Amino acid sequence: MSGLPSDLEGLHKHVKRYNENNDANLFEELKTYIAKEVARRKIMLARPGELFLFYKDDYVVVTEELAKVPLSTDEFTGSPSLFRQLNQDQVERVGQLPRELVILAKYENVGVGL
Repeated sequence: MSGLPSDLEGLHKHVKRYNENNDANLFEELKTYIAKEVARRKIMLARPGELFLFYKDDYVVVTEELAKVPLSTDEFTGSPSLFRQLNQDQVERVGQLPRELVILAKYENVGVGL
């Protein structure tokens, strides 16, 4: 975000296959993104020191006890491939998951269901 110009008007002139409608869409998406980040920041400031996992507009507070739960098919039966991949990356407990759960989509056979 820090690499974006402060004025997005005319941005499409500097990018191939990009038009004025894309400028407007990007601006609207940025407004939505910023509103979500402001809301998340308020949540985190209200509960300092706690770990949160966010997914879209929802979140989970990860307690110390929950953070210790192993990421395995014994605890979570629906995602054996994901847990195998996470374990290969030394992510072995709930507390080690990325704060943004959407990041898990980088793993093979993982994505947002329709």
